[in-house]
This record gives sequence, structure tokens and C-alpha cells, in this order.
Amino acid sequence: MIGRGSGRIWRGAILLGTLLSACSPAVRGYDSTARTIRLREAPVEVACWIGNRPHECIAVLKQDWQTVVISYEAMCVQLGGSAANCHTQVETPGP
Repeated sequence: MIGRGSGRIWRGAILLGTLLSACSPAVRGYDSTARTIRLREAPVEVACWIGNRPHECIAVLKQDWQTVVISYEAMCVQLGGSAANCHTQVETPGP
């Protein structure tokens, strides 16, 4: 008697556990596909100098860069980071 019904019970328990864990926001974490950042213009490769050494750099619009930074800061905070650790605090220049 135990062998016949216990297989269905175990399969049901495994299915229920899988569904509950997949629906838990703590297990899923941050869904990075929820928001796609759309740039206004495509980035452009440019030659640049840092100090006295040449490098390959990417130029993006300042507004696009600010959007990317703000988005990553928001993801950091949403994942539990503090404002200080996620660099979300705006620094005002001193006198």
C-alpha cells in the first residue's frame, strides 16, 4: 500500500516545492531583464590618451551615460546595497 501512493505524493511534493521556490522573490533576486536601457545614440570607438599612454575608448552621450549609471545604482540598492555602497549619494563640490 505504501509503495503505490507514495510515488504520487513525492512527485506532488517535488512539483509544489519547485513552484514555490521559483515564485519566491528572495530566490529569484533582481530580474535584470525587466528593464532594457535604450541609448539615444550608438557608442563610438575613439582613440584617447590617459596620462601619456594611448587607449581605445568608447564615447557615449552624457545623458545616456547618466541613464546607465542611475540604472545600475538602482539595481544595486534593490539587491540590498546601501546608498553609500551603491554610490547613490550626490556629492556637492566644496567651497
